[in-house]
Amino acid sequence: MLRPLSPFSFLLLFALPLCAQTEAPEAPAPPTGPDSATFVVTKGADTLIVEHFLRSDKQVVGELIRRAAEGRRETYRGLLTPDGGVPLIEFAVWRGDDSGRRSPRQRVRIIFKDDSVSMDEVNSAEMMTRTFGSQKGAVPYLNLSFVLLEQATRRLVMSMANSVDVPFFSLNGGQTAVGHLQRLPGDSATLQLGTVDFRLRLDAAGRLLGASIPAQGVRAERAGS
Repeated sequence: MLRPLSPFSFLLLFALPLCAQTEAPEAPAPPTGPDSATFVVTKGADTLIVEHFLRSDKQVVGELIRRAAEGRRETYRGLLTPDGGVPLIEFAVWRGDDSGRRSPRQRVRIIFKDDSVSMDEVNSAEMMTRTFGSQKGAVPYLNLSFVLLEQATRRLVMSMANSVDVPFFSLNGGQTAVGHLQRLPGDSATLQLGTVDFRLRLDAAGRLLGASIPAQGVRAERAGS
């Protein structure tokens, strides 16, 4: 899951044009306490991912089940800062056929610093620590995790700007790419990351209500509160 691959490797090699921003965003709503829901990610009639999460002002805890990868299960716990940062995030990974009592096959602890990211990995064979160059304020990016992507949309709304650039650290690639978020009229926004545009639906606080990657036919819908 988290072994280095080519950064943002799932992205296709073309992008869709951004629409122009014509209206200033409204002020974000204040936090209202813990937030829990589920994202269901589909492509056509196939369910790719089901991601459950619980978010508070100080942390986000989630479980991501990759149905397209034979039910592989990934859990995470990330610490949150008021400015939308994630200074620390921890992952555990199981195969889909593992029993509920089995220890994780892989554990990873990731610490974000000003211009670097430290990654400690433990699996059945070894323990290793790696350090990657990054950018200040980078947020973790996990392929098709829309819960973690919401850190960037919340930052966009908090900024009160029409657009904002957010660095993303690829947990699969170990490299950083800058994503450009653009507010659109109503509840819409776009994110251009690598070579692909995400189309996003947000509420007044920057919560992600739904998303799509049109070039890939991928959609994500939020279910629950």
